[in-house]
Amino acid sequence: MDDTYLDACLLLEQNKLDEASVIFNSILEQDKGCYKSLNKLGVIFAKQKNYEKAVEYFKRALELQLDYAPAIVNLGNQAQEQGDNQTALDYYTEAISKDESYHMAYYNMAVTYKSMGNLAEYFKYLKQYKQHYKQHLNNKDKAEAARLRGNAMKLSGVAIAILVLFFVFR
Repeated sequence: MDDTYLDACLLLEQNKLDEASVIFNSILEQDKGCYKSLNKLGVIFAKQKNYEKAVEYFKRALELQLDYAPAIVNLGNQAQEQGDNQTALDYYTEAISKDESYHMAYYNMAVTYKSMGNLAEYFKYLKQYKQHYKQHLNNKDKAEAARLRGNAMKLSGVAIAILVLFFVFR
C-alpha cells in the first residue's frame, strides 16, 4: 500500500485529524477512485461528530467498492451511535458476508450484542473477533516486513550508485 496513505492512517490513529484529512484529500485529488481514502475521511467526520458527512463519505466509498467491509462496518457504527442496534447488526452482518475475515465486524457485533444484554451472542462474536484479529496481525506483520525489505532494497541501490559515482569520479 502507498506509504502516503499509511502515513495518513497513522496520523488518524494519533487523532491528528486535520493533518490526516489533508493527506487523504490530496490522495483523492490524484485518484478520485480511492475508496479507502473516502472511508477514512468518513472516519474523520465521525470523530468530529459530523455524522451526516461521515455517512455520506462511507456511502461514496461503497459506490466505488460495493463489498468494502470497513465502510459497511462504519455505517453500522453510525447506526449504533444513533441508538439503532438492529440496523447496526444488519450492517455488521453484511460486512461479514462481504469479507468474513474482517475482524472489526465481529468486534462491533459483539459490542452491540453486549449493549443489548445478549451475552451468549457477545461471547460468540468476541471469540470470532479474537481469531480473525490474530490472523489480521499476522498478515499485517508480513506486509510490514515486505515493505521494509522493499525500502531496504531501494536504499541499498542508492548506496551502490553513490559508491560507483565515488569511484568513477575519484
